[in-house]
Amino acid sequence: MRILKRILILLLLLACAGGIFSWDLIYRENTARQNKRPLKIAEGTNWEGVMQLMIADTLLRSPKSLDRLAKWSGYSERIKPGLYRIVPGMSNKAILRLLASGRQEEVKLVLRSSWSKENLVSYVCREINADSNYLLTLLNDSSRLLQYGWNQHTVLAVFVPNTYNFYWTTDADQFLKRMFKEHKRFWNESRLQKAKTLGLTPTEVSVLASIVEKETNQTDEMATVAGVYLNRLRKGMKLEADPTVKFATGNPDIKRVRGEMLKIESPYNTYLYTGLPPGPICMPSIQAIDAVLKNEKHNYIYFCAREDFSGYHNFTADYNQHLLNARKYWLELNKKGVR
Repeated sequence: MRILKRILILLLLLACAGGIFSWDLIYRENTARQNKRPLKIAEGTNWEGVMQLMIADTLLRSPKSLDRLAKWSGYSERIKPGLYRIVPGMSNKAILRLLASGRQEEVKLVLRSSWSKENLVSYVCREINADSNYLLTLLNDSSRLLQYGWNQHTVLAVFVPNTYNFYWTTDADQFLKRMFKEHKRFWNESRLQKAKTLGLTPTEVSVLASIVEKETNQTDEMATVAGVYLNRLRKGMKLEADPTVKFATGNPDIKRVRGEMLKIESPYNTYLYTGLPPGPICMPSIQAIDAVLKNEKHNYIYFCAREDFSGYHNFTADYNQHLLNARKYWLELNKKGVR
């Protein structure tokens, strides 16, 4: 009888110990409180790869306990790719349920004006799991872009600088398709009608807006600058926009456009060719696009940066006055040693 009682007590103790162990394995907090980095699980990553990521990022207090529960419960075969936030206080059970649910955190992509294709690709592919070489190749492949009505020169007009939410698992093709949809959404009936009134297509508006974007940092002056270029287009004059020359040289950091640069052979060189360039020279901001659509009506056909370097410009309809304005600016550049 005593032996039976001892056996029962031993079994009870073992059951209690097992229960405590199971509770500890499943429900005890198992996160490192200093963690602030998200966990990024790429497509095709197996459980061992996931564990290596979490260990490398010191996300867990006890990696072995999570590994044990994942394999015991079968969760190790159910993990989905994505970006996940492992927050302090989470248990092994909570972590595994999250990784198997596919409820990944969204990434905010902030596309900024003035970017080139290279700027865009570099930023986007750091933030989402898209291959940078493939995306850049895609943006330069007119045969692929043609199915969407674009080519390698015009495609930069697709991207409207704004904030967009994406899943980290978004690839290059999915990213581009989403941007095509956002472009259509941006060009609503009101904007389309304004472009039509100007005699321009949405793409042509974006091309002109990209020049305006590079000409002035002052948003309250953009509509005036846009008005100058529209006046020149109507008169059949060359735009003679310095930013297009910088683009043609491939060196956007040029401080001073000089005579020999104006002769560079390029369809983007508006000192050589009449009309708009074949595509945007950068990603124009929404403000620049709307400045073209709501351009200021005036008779100016010349402008030059002010000699006070305020970022604003002097505008005129008189060529001789323009030469005087330009001379004042050039003299100040010389004083400052700008080459």
